Amino acid sequence: MNGDQTVQQGYAAGTLLCIEGEVSDRVGRLLSGEIGVLKRHAEQEITIGTIRRGEYFGEMGVLEGRPRSATLRAIGPVTVEYMSPETFLRRISADPTMALDLLVRMSNRLRHTDIALTAAITGVVPPSAETASPQQSSPPGVRLRADSDRVQDLLPAEGHEITALPFFFGRVPSADETPPPLSIDFTVADTAPFRLATVHFAVVRDDGAVTVKDFGTEFGTVVDGTLLGGDIGRQTLRLDPGVHRIVAGGEGSPFAFQLHVD
Repeated sequence: MNGDQTVQQGYAAGTLLCIEGEVSDRVGRLLSGEIGVLKRHAEQEITIGTIRRGEYFGEMGVLEGRPRSATLRAIGPVTVEYMSPETFLRRISADPTMALDLLVRMSNRLRHTDIALTAAITGVVPPSAETASPQQSSPPGVRLRADSDRVQDLLPAEGHEITALPFFFGRVPSADETPPPLSIDFTVADTAPFRLATVHFAVVRDDGAVTVKDFGTEFGTVVDGTLLGGDIGRQTLRLDPGVHRIVAGGEGSPFAFQLHVD
């Protein structure tokens, strides 16, 4: 699509809207129905999240000139509004919240890419905002518990009490990987091909609220059904008091937890 254009299109259940690796040439907004987000993993395709009514997709690939990062399939009948890059930019210019979220996502992607590139060239991991000023604070009662067999033996029955924020979760690095640029509070072992990143998600405090933040991981973090990370998901999700389900590595990942927030 070129110029200032929009078009609506309907799809039947099971239809592929786009395929991972294709050229990104337009942005979509889901008007009705739900779309599954799929990625290739270990020579198979897995669903890592869901796009719901009102959500955008494809904007990061269009703005950064990269191929589609995931395959999208209609879960049921769906209606999508497609727009040209020019139309999308006009829309976000009129929506400060949406524009800020997009800028934060792009900034974090650039920062993590820069860290990885510097480490690959020099063998030295540059300091990050997290390592330079960790900003530890006592949370108002936050506890991590197992919610899958894979992590059942990693946590006590009563769960792990999080005594300070931010709290970082990640994968144990392999022998040929550069260690992460910050101290990880809770690490788990994963086997190649990995679903987890060495720095995967963090529980942080944002304006007094407990918040989960994904670090732009390939397969993302699903919090109460909302996908964080990658090109499709948002970056953070603020949590109300209660019990929240966190799945690291996308829907269907064996690394599932409960986060209890008082």
